[in-house]
Amino acid sequence: MNNIFNVYSESQLRLRTSKKWGDQPESVIPLDIAEVDVPFDKSIAKEIAYLTRYADCGYVSKVDIEDYKNTYMAYYFRKHSNAIDIDKAVVFPGVIAASRILSRMYFDAKTTKTEQRNIIISSPVYPPFITTIAQGCKLHDVPLNSEWRLDLPALAKKFKSLKNKPTIYLLCNPQNPTGTVHTPQELKKLIEYSNKYNIFIISDEIYSDMSAKGKFNSLLCLKTPKNAIAIVSPSKAYGMPGLKSSIVFPFGEGESLVAKTPKVIDHILNHYPIRCAIAAYSKGDKYLANFRASLDKNFSFFDRLMVQYLPKAKIFFTGAVPLAWVDMSSYKDVDAQFIYDKAKVSVNNGEAFGGQKYKSFVRFNVATNQAVLKEGIIRISRAIENRDKG
Repeated sequence: MNNIFNVYSESQLRLRTSKKWGDQPESVIPLDIAEVDVPFDKSIAKEIAYLTRYADCGYVSKVDIEDYKNTYMAYYFRKHSNAIDIDKAVVFPGVIAASRILSRMYFDAKTTKTEQRNIIISSPVYPPFITTIAQGCKLHDVPLNSEWRLDLPALAKKFKSLKNKPTIYLLCNPQNPTGTVHTPQELKKLIEYSNKYNIFIISDEIYSDMSAKGKFNSLLCLKTPKNAIAIVSPSKAYGMPGLKSSIVFPFGEGESLVAKTPKVIDHILNHYPIRCAIAAYSKGDKYLANFRASLDKNFSFFDRLMVQYLPKAKIFFTGAVPLAWVDMSSYKDVDAQFIYDKAKVSVNNGEAFGGQKYKSFVRFNVATNQAVLKEGIIRISRAIENRDKG
């Protein structure tokens, strides 16, 4: 299989006007925003062409919703050999929107004041968990341990301290930026604590499609949660984050929560993203296999580049997400701002993922043309060399 990330050249990628490439001047190599630089799968391209040909851009139908849920159920069984129940699932515009809206509904149902609304995260974690979902709430951070895994004893202690208080734990699965895939044992323990201390879990599983068969563990496979929802979306692996759609799967108290989904959601849902999601999940298996193989190639390539040009950097990635979490502390004063100013490469600032303790870290998005990736790493290396020489 050809590397899917090498289909578009840098000059072709610069024709894009969406956030990753559109927000940067031509002098900058963008290796930050988690858009994947890939062509659409043929199934999505054909669906868009069909919708456009017949001007099929009306409102979302009941057929759309049922097709989406049933298609995902079939896809999940093919990929994970595990049956899931879609009867109580609800379609939302996107994962962050669903998390924000449903978390507010949860807190409103508890009639809690703002200062009594608790949200727990495990950093380093996707910045919108902090800036968007947890906005206006009391934030509690129980960081991942030294191996970038859930610190279960610390989580148990935190959950116990907030027992029966209006509290949500935001689970990132797989973890962004580390790529950690939580094990069935870890998830079972987490649910045990959630049930025992009455802590509500929102599981963001947006990157689950990128995982190899049998390499991902979902809340969907566990039947024991009493207070939880899991949210999935095709947007990341299929290269369509702007075509926002997601499916929310509720458990226990989560069922009554999603049953009260406000009617305004029906007016926010979009026909195009849902039809594209259906096309992807029903016909995109071969595309996903190529995506997975290409991502492995890019990670191997990235690793070789870092060994050659930035050998003192400490790299963590698993391949479960298209991201690399890199500790640059061995290079004095080299952070995201230095890299942007001196190397003209845009990477994510580690502090955004959980505060000052991640100041020495940066996040790279490796899901791009290998020539672009190489140019970015060489620029960073040269910027450090030029500074040290000066």
